[in-house]
Amino acid sequence: QAPFDAAKIPLYDHSTFLPPTPSFEYPAFTDSSGAVNNVEGYLNWETPQSSDTGFTQSLLIYMAEDRLGTNQTYVGEVAIGTNRLWIDDLQHWGMEWFVVYGQNE
Repeated sequence: QAPFDAAKIPLYDHSTFLPPTPSFEYPAFTDSSGAVNNVEGYLNWETPQSSDTGFTQSLLIYMAEDRLGTNQTYVGEVAIGTNRLWIDDLQHWGMEWFVVYGQNE
C-alpha cells in the first residue's frame, strides 16, 4: 500500500463505553427579528475544554417544541470548534428550543 493511503485507514473505538455527552456552557440567543413568529440573530455557546469531541466533526442545530427535540426543524450546521451560528429570519411557529446534535461521518 502506498504511504499516502495509510492516512486514509479509518480507526474505530471498539470499547464498550460511550463517550460522555458533550456539554455546552453559556448558551445565548437574542432575537433581533422584530417580526411575529420569526427569529433572527446569533446563537452562541461555549464548549468546555474538558468536552470529549475527538470523534465529532460538526454540530447540527435544530429548533424544536421542547428540549427532547419534538417536531424539530433543521436550522444549520457548524464545524466542531465553532461557537456560534447566524440564524437568518427563521419562522419558528411555537418552537422555542434549540437542540444541538454532534455528528461524525
